[in-house]
Amino acid sequence: YYNGELSLDSFEDISDFTVSIIDESNGQTAVFYLSGVEDTIDITLSTGSYRIELRTFDGQLYEGTLAISE
Repeated sequence: YYNGELSLDSFEDISDFTVSIIDESNGQTAVFYLSGVEDTIDITLSTGSYRIELRTFDGQLYEGTLAISE
């Protein structure tokens, strides 16, 4: 995450998936559809902790965390 843009990296060629960004402090969730990992998400995130879930349409789930500090 840098300057309002979230990018993802993968060793696998993943296409057609959704990315959910869950604010762990209040549960608010933003969901985005991406056609490939080269796509980026334009989103403004505040200081805090977020859970990132990438779900492919064939049922695979990848999860990670993002912590933003001042």
